[in-house]
Amino acid sequence: MENSETTTTISSAPKPVGQKVHRYAVWAVIPDHVSNRIKKVMEGLRDEFGGPEILPHIPVLGSIHSKEDDVVRTFKEACGQTGCYTCTVVDVLPGRFYYQNVYLFIHPDQVSSPTGNFNYCFDRLVNMPHLSLLYGDLTEEEKEKAKEKVMALDDGMVGLTFTITRFALYRCNKDRTQQSWEKIAEHSLQR
Repeated sequence: MENSETTTTISSAPKPVGQKVHRYAVWAVIPDHVSNRIKKVMEGLRDEFGGPEILPHIPVLGSIHSKEDDVVRTFKEACGQTGCYTCTVVDVLPGRFYYQNVYLFIHPDQVSSPTGNFNYCFDRLVNMPHLSLLYGDLTEEEKEKAKEKVMALDDGMVGLTFTITRFALYRCNKDRTQQSWEKIAEHSLQR
């Protein structure tokens, strides 16, 4: 069933002639009420451990190298073939990477089919479903302490369930804070 309220927002930035290839990422947009709750936890973590302020999101695809017109067209087509889906947080985990220092692990069975179909349109593999709470280079001990702090700040994080209804496309660069990343498009998924 097609969503009668499908909307697409595209950046009004001027398009260069003979477009260069850039790097892009697709994020699942977290519903506002959940995003606000998660932002409070992120703020508590940053107060103690530092790190940049980040927008709550679930990475769907990263490092797409393409021209903007091509990636926007494929993004819109893929969103049109992808249905809304439910996400459930099954654990708070420490990670091994700057972008996954402490994260919410999302139940993979709920995410694999809808994001798999989306990623197929880009000829890419599915990402591990997660929502990073803190970026940084913490020690293992600090990561464990941060994980405990998440549970102290909001003991209902594990088991939290929400529905993804929109994806956003970002032009990426080497800014590890992601503050200079530019949202190029946002699109509703099928209902």
